[in-house]
Amino acid sequence: MKKYSVCLVMVLCAMWLSAVSGAEAKSMLANGIYEIYSISQPELVVDIRTCTVDEDRTDGTQVQMYQTLDANQQKFYVKLVTKKEYCIGALTSGFVFTGSETDAQAHTGKLTLTMLSQNEEGIVDPGQRWRIRPNADGSFYIKAANEPSYLTLDDEMSYNGTTLSMQKFTGEDNQRWGFRESWIGAAQSADTDLVNPYAEYGKRQNTSLAMVICGNVEVLTAENMNQWLQETESHEWNVELDAFRAYAEQLAEKYNTQGVPRKFVTHAGKTITMYKGDYGWALDTEATAQALLEKAQSGGNAYVEPQWKKKAKSYVKGDDIGDSYVEVDLSKQKVWLYENGECLLETDCVTGTYGTERETPGGVYSLSYKQSPAVLNGPGYSSPVQYWMPFNGGIGLHDASWRSQFGGEIYRSNGSHGCVNLPTEAAKKIYETVSKGYPIVCHLS
Repeated sequence: MKKYSVCLVMVLCAMWLSAVSGAEAKSMLANGIYEIYSISQPELVVDIRTCTVDEDRTDGTQVQMYQTLDANQQKFYVKLVTKKEYCIGALTSGFVFTGSETDAQAHTGKLTLTMLSQNEEGIVDPGQRWRIRPNADGSFYIKAANEPSYLTLDDEMSYNGTTLSMQKFTGEDNQRWGFRESWIGAAQSADTDLVNPYAEYGKRQNTSLAMVICGNVEVLTAENMNQWLQETESHEWNVELDAFRAYAEQLAEKYNTQGVPRKFVTHAGKTITMYKGDYGWALDTEATAQALLEKAQSGGNAYVEPQWKKKAKSYVKGDDIGDSYVEVDLSKQKVWLYENGECLLETDCVTGTYGTERETPGGVYSLSYKQSPAVLNGPGYSSPVQYWMPFNGGIGLHDASWRSQFGGEIYRSNGSHGCVNLPTEAAKKIYETVSKGYPIVCHLS
């Protein structure tokens, strides 16, 4: 009875081994021509870079991932050379996949293609043999036969130009491959060594650069930058700064308010149009272009801070003064200080001598800075003041302790050198309220 039991076990084992062998045989890859794709992104297949391949070159040809083009450089013959080991060769050249050549390169060496090497018996070199291990879902692991290294995408998600390497087993999707049966096509090769990073399937195809300018969102996409690429003499893509300058100049045209006519409602309620002055938004196109270029070269989604030569207090094109400003009426010789729409101060003043080169010019200006105390120097005078607030070159608001009277007709015969002279207390109040960039509006009523 014992003898029969042993025989039965042996028979069952033999049947099991036969079944396993049969299942393994069914799951093994048949010899044939295939496109090899990544499970992580099936639209991209293994590709041989062609433009830089020298006809006399016999090894080191780089492989990459690239979108399917139905070109023979993306097709490989797969041939079983031992019971469990395959040779994978390029259809166009006969080059075959070759793993790391030395132990030092194992797990980290870039995958290369080299000419098929056989000894006199016609046996493929061990470094050119691969075990293609099937998975339950129909995908495969591609393992070097002579070392514990697996064909791996250098990035988890592939894109045009993704490189391949040999790495330790992780089981992640970037080590799982599919074999799509193919055929010898009419297209021998395509120029796939010059990868456009901003085009479809490019590494930076989803690049998006956003800027918030005066409350509006401006977005620069990879589609825009794709059109700006230029091929260099060294066969590389280059995005020149000039393209970003042109884009920044378009933004400046759209958003700059400096020099643009603007409406202003005077203290008396009259609406006037202001044409002169340096006040307003002025984009620094050079600095903004440089900031965009740097972010574009990094790729991905990013916010870019627009760079300004000049800023205003608020943004409404044609009305960017807002409700905080100093108003100087050159006709009435009056100054008003507004903060958040509230008039905090009304005072008399003395402006530049009327009808001379010292006359205070009209326009809308930005307060340059403020200083206390200060000494004002000019041809034939040196005047110490307590509160100095320049807004138009050497012209500014300041106290004038040497004057006993302000307002009226003084400016017609005994005006200032161009500045707006103020009583000390009024100058102090303005000084304590304003800050750099504060609008100074000078007009004739």
